[in-house]
Amino acid sequence: TEHGACLIRHARDILASLSRVNDELRDLSEGRVVRVTLGVLPSASVALVPRFIVRLEAEHTDVAATVREGTMDTLLPALRAGDIDLTVGVLPERPLGIEFGTEILYEDPIVAVVRRDHALSRRRSLRWEMLAEFPMVLPPANTYTRGAIDTLLAAHGVGVPRRHVESVSTMTNVGTLQFTDSVGFLSRDLARHFDHLGVLSILALDVPNVTMRVGLIWMVERRHTAAQELVRSVFRQLRDESHATEPASS
Repeated sequence: TEHGACLIRHARDILASLSRVNDELRDLSEGRVVRVTLGVLPSASVALVPRFIVRLEAEHTDVAATVREGTMDTLLPALRAGDIDLTVGVLPERPLGIEFGTEILYEDPIVAVVRRDHALSRRRSLRWEMLAEFPMVLPPANTYTRGAIDTLLAAHGVGVPRRHVESVSTMTNVGTLQFTDSVGFLSRDLARHFDHLGVLSILALDVPNVTMRVGLIWMVERRHTAAQELVRSVFRQLRDESHATEPASS
């Protein structure tokens, strides 16, 4: 029944809370490292979360992170069940239920990218219509980002090519771009990371008004431990430092 389901849900929350309290008390009494479990979306697993781990290990040796990568469909139930403490990554376009709290860390604009030795990367003057000659790697249909990209392409007279890949997997997208002539669209943070590695090149094309909101998700009714608050603080520090060093022209 509905009443029974409600009782079961709250009982699970209570048991999860008791387990966390017991673990935290044992860690404190024994001087052990306190562990925070993060649910990480693929878009955050390549650059943002590794930077977070480096900072955490350098400045807060009494707190460690456990990382579980997944999609929003798998991470939100795990968050609800108490299996993870926070979710990190691109926030969903649709509003979440009132049981979830969210914090936007920053908005990450989308840029067009190709492999490092791609023909377009060697062009001194780029025009959008040049993309029509190549296959593409795109977000799935019926997502906000895909709709915005399709609209932008159409505004420049470029249709979505018959040969295109639809994927939400960051590493699949990067690998496909690396080994094909495809044109893709990544968040600027990711694109810069792979550009610095010599894998991808960012095309000098303006992609206006297409952004991803990167942030944190947690359970509203669940009290945060000191370690979890510290984790949120470290993410904010990384955000503030990144914005402080952002070129004025970007």
